[in-house]
Amino acid sequence: MNADETAAPAQHNSVNFQLVVFAMGGQQYAVKITLVREILNTVHITPAPRMPWFCPGIINLRGDIIPVFDFRRYLRLERPAGGTDDVYIILSYGGLSFCVIADSVIDTVKTPEKGLVRLEVRKECIQGFVQLGSRMILVLNPDDMMAAVEAEIAVIAEAGR
Repeated sequence: MNADETAAPAQHNSVNFQLVVFAMGGQQYAVKITLVREILNTVHITPAPRMPWFCPGIINLRGDIIPVFDFRRYLRLERPAGGTDDVYIILSYGGLSFCVIADSVIDTVKTPEKGLVRLEVRKECIQGFVQLGSRMILVLNPDDMMAAVEAEIAVIAEAGR
């Protein structure tokens, strides 16, 4: 699939958005491209104390200290067999930057807003999905991702009292 592929035919009145599609645990996930600050192939992760169980540490990105989250752990996904190299997706949301570890970046896709099917049942960190032919891409919800991090930090803070 190339970057120009769309999930559904664009219509005059529909709002289009682009997604960055990446793999985690054998599934395809995506975030809106407007959240993506950059994608890195290698980083040096420094372990930091009292971080959530799915946060292996922090990185120094040109002077910015950014927490790294492995949502594969949080979502209880398996790492791919064969020990492939991870990629690091730097996201900016709500004035904060954070890094999400993924197995690989697959591509970018354009879809109309109405192409996003919202889930009827609340699913941890999942906003909905986009169907692209035989592909089902789960779209991550940045609000839920940040809420998961904040909830874990609150537990750590409470345990430290």
